[in-house]
Amino acid sequence: MADNESWIIEGCYADIIEAILGNCEEFIFLNPGVDVCIAHCRARPWEPEKFSSKEEQDDNLENLIEWVAAYESRADEYGLSRHREIYDAFPRKKRELNHPSEYASI
Repeated sequence: MADNESWIIEGCYADIIEAILGNCEEFIFLNPGVDVCIAHCRARPWEPEKFSSKEEQDDNLENLIEWVAAYESRADEYGLSRHREIYDAFPRKKRELNHPSEYASI
């Protein structure tokens, strides 16, 4: 992180976000909603670093969609309540973006 003027950290894992908050000047919470996230899951290209074939990836798609669909009710580090808690407690500049069209402002 020190080698870059800015950086983006995967926000799914609350424990990772918490560990780096002291180094953050601004917190941007990308929160487009479950329906948008599921649409992105359905449209994602093959990820060869994770799956040996597109077919294998597609075989796991329904599990991924089920996991994403539970985002708003999940009570673990991957859920909205934990992400919201971290965001709300962040004491410096912060923004919440609720639609992918807003991401261009980043």
